[in-house]
Amino acid sequence: MTLVYPAIGGRPIILAVVQNLIAGDYFLMQMLLDTGADQTCFPSQLASIFGHDNHYPGVVKDVLHGIGGVSTSYLHSVQVSLIDPKKSTQKKPAIA
Repeated sequence: MTLVYPAIGGRPIILAVVQNLIAGDYFLMQMLLDTGADQTCFPSQLASIFGHDNHYPGVVKDVLHGIGGVSTSYLHSVQVSLIDPKKSTQKKPAIA
C-alpha cells in the first residue's frame, strides 16, 4: 500500500517524518504545505509528544509575526524530512 498526500479544506497537506535530534525518536506527521512560510511551526502541545518541554529554563524563545498576528515560539532540536508517498508504507516511511 502506498501513502497518498491528502488535502484539508482545499489546502495541500504533506507527510513528513519529524525526528527529535536529542533522543532520536521520530514521528510521522501531517503538515500544511505553505510555500510562502519563512519558518516551520508546530502547535505548542506537540512539544511534549516530541519529547521537549517548553517550560524548561534553557529553551530559546522567539516572537513570530504572521497574518494571524503575533505569537511566542519555542525553538527545539527537530529535523523535518519529507517522505516519498510512492515508496513509503504506514510502517516504513521512505525519506525523499
